[in-house]
Amino acid sequence: MAAEASRTPQVQEMMRRARSAWWEDGITEIVSGLGLLILGFLGFQKEMLPAPRNMGWQLAWTVWLGVFIVGGNLLIRRLKARYVWPVAGYATPRQDRDWRWAGAFFLTLILLVVVAAWNPPHFGAAIAGLPLFIFLLALYRYTRLRRFLVIGTLALVEGLVLALFPLNATAALHLILGTIGLFFCFSGLWNWLRFRRRLQEAPHG
Repeated sequence: MAAEASRTPQVQEMMRRARSAWWEDGITEIVSGLGLLILGFLGFQKEMLPAPRNMGWQLAWTVWLGVFIVGGNLLIRRLKARYVWPVAGYATPRQDRDWRWAGAFFLTLILLVVVAAWNPPHFGAAIAGLPLFIFLLALYRYTRLRRFLVIGTLALVEGLVLALFPLNATAALHLILGTIGLFFCFSGLWNWLRFRRRLQEAPHG
């Protein structure tokens, strides 16, 4: 924290731009969105089926979660190395010890566990979007990209809407995850097209 406070506004702005640049080509959002969309779909299916009929979905959800966590960032970097960095230059945010970002991440995990373990009907669906909103709010603060704040707000609203239906908190949580993933895919595709257009319009030589 002391090191962060000692940085000049110019340095802080450069670091913020580097964090935003990681998302500007859309690849990170597309990969993350696809991962969340599939995770949400598998999770919703396992919640809607009674045991032991949901064992296959539970296994698929667990395997996909591991693949997503381990391979997601690797796939993003490989796609950027092939399609982005050769034409736009290498850019990656500095891995600072930002305890506020880490705190928001772990708070999100704790709330997700609490909601899933508590799992009350109706009322639980209303608060299912809260931990995801906190995470997306932290992502907005980290990157200053307003679309993450908008998507986080939509996650909160979706939880309130889902409370009108007979869904438990875990099923609602996975529906919201899938919706966030879908928004990420559309947002990432839009930003990828904008990124390619800027490259084509940029002067060469």
